[in-house]
Amino acid sequence: MLLKVALLLLGWLVLQAPYSVFEGDAVILQCQGWKKSKLSRVTFHKWKKSIYFTEENKALSIKAARKEDSGQYSCSAYVENQKKEQRSTLVILQVQGKITWPWGGDCQG
Repeated sequence: MLLKVALLLLGWLVLQAPYSVFEGDAVILQCQGWKKSKLSRVTFHKWKKSIYFTEENKALSIKAARKEDSGQYSCSAYVENQKKEQRSTLVILQVQGKITWPWGGDCQG
């Protein structure tokens, strides 16, 4: 019974994202299937609009994050053992700016 509840709460897909992101950081959003289920036709969404589609890779890479990359992300994919398309829950990515100190230099924070 507990397993069923976990599946209902988590769903078949999970979008993994870093906890903290600063401007200029490389970011990887990873779409994972429950118990490593085989996925195909993986699509990444920002603000519920499709932004990236891949057959081979289950990751979306952002080389250097900008504040404009902040937003609500999710992924959808065809889950082979379910024989249907599933969507992850939303993940909020918040890109933070760097702090510039009056005496020079910067600090991520």
